[in-house]
Amino acid sequence: MRVFSHFAEKHPDSNLANILPASTFAKTLTTDEGHLHPWTTWPTLHRGVNNLHHKIKDFGENLTDQNEQYPSIWDILAKAGIKVGVFGSIHSYPLPPNYRDFSFYLPDIFANSDECYPETLRPFHSFNLDMSRTSGRNSQIAIDKSKAISFALSCARLGVKPGTFASLAKQLLDEKSTPWKSTRRRSFQSVIAFDVFYKLFKKHKPDFTSFFSNHVASTMHRYWAATFPDDLNQENISNEWRSRFSGEIDFAMRKFDNMLGPLVKFTRDNPEYVLIVTSSMGQEAVPAKKVETELFLADAPKFLGALGFSTTACKPLATMHPQYNFEVSEDAAESFQQSLKLLSIDNNPISFRKKEHGFFSIDLGHNNLTSDNVALNGSTLSLEELGLEKRAIEEGASGTAYHTPEGSLIIYDPANSQRPDHQDIIDTRAFAPTILENFGVEVPSYMVEDRLPGF
Repeated sequence: MRVFSHFAEKHPDSNLANILPASTFAKTLTTDEGHLHPWTTWPTLHRGVNNLHHKIKDFGENLTDQNEQYPSIWDILAKAGIKVGVFGSIHSYPLPPNYRDFSFYLPDIFANSDECYPETLRPFHSFNLDMSRTSGRNSQIAIDKSKAISFALSCARLGVKPGTFASLAKQLLDEKSTPWKSTRRRSFQSVIAFDVFYKLFKKHKPDFTSFFSNHVASTMHRYWAATFPDDLNQENISNEWRSRFSGEIDFAMRKFDNMLGPLVKFTRDNPEYVLIVTSSMGQEAVPAKKVETELFLADAPKFLGALGFSTTACKPLATMHPQYNFEVSEDAAESFQQSLKLLSIDNNPISFRKKEHGFFSIDLGHNNLTSDNVALNGSTLSLEELGLEKRAIEEGASGTAYHTPEGSLIIYDPANSQRPDHQDIIDTRAFAPTILENFGVEVPSYMVEDRLPGF
């Protein structure tokens, strides 16, 4: 709520500021336990149960069991005959068997392949996946030219607006003169995605649709201390750093506000619709430290080869630094686990998780390593021999904000002028049963009795 309120006060003529007085603006709470991250908190909101039940910890893991026991809200609605459109929501990969029952279905940016519906979305999806793979910690300047060309040729048909092209051109010019502004590419991914989504939404007018963006949250992680410098005594943050990045959260929020505008107008023109803006959790300030380098997995086949495995037995999956995922065949899973246990970096065993269906997730991202060597089964190898690489970090600092259980909810319903401002904290598990009940779909017994206010 802090960022929303700050932006609305700073920009009283914004779309956000204009709708807040007529909306329910409330604080949410995720009941997930342990380490909070989007791969856990979003399925809690979408499935109506927390991580004690759905047990989802990582992006890219096989969700066959969870989809059967605790299906996502869009799956339940579609099977009930409700017109549904899905665009990028977390854990929406792979395409469901009944994908043709959806108005449109574009899986999330951590999908392991570019299947989507309709097929005309594939050039965008392929390009967007590639951009996401290269922009986890640093925003790389290089892009896949063939994918970029394929996407560019389909832009007009997909709905990318001339104004978006103008903004992109300005962004590229800004990067020429001010290279650090390449970090803003994360926001532009969402801007392009929204154009594509909004054309689909207006064409099909599904009864329920979801659109996901992480660009504001990503910026909050990095630049909270530049926007809210008094939250903590950040001794490791220089005044120069604060000055450089002081406008980045505001920049991301302005892109969000530009997306909000068309949705607000559509909701006013179509009073049968309600606009819900929600997060699955929130953020607050954390101590920062100076980070000059982080450890990346630069060459997955070389990494696997050094451990004695092929990419056939151990298939690299979608990756977002510092998390690297693999799908390992049943006959290789045990030996792969033992090999990882014998790998140490900076005299510490690496952190990894093994889950059902041969899913492994490895955590790298080690800060400021002084050694260029690692230990594997008693032998010393160079980082290069293991396919690892120390890379300079463009922001020069660790994150200055991190996840908290409290998030935000905005419900805008111009047809219901009596919708109250809501002061109580709302359980994120209430989202799924509220939507189901709204459409007259039976609510599964495992979901909570709580409901969103005003429904």
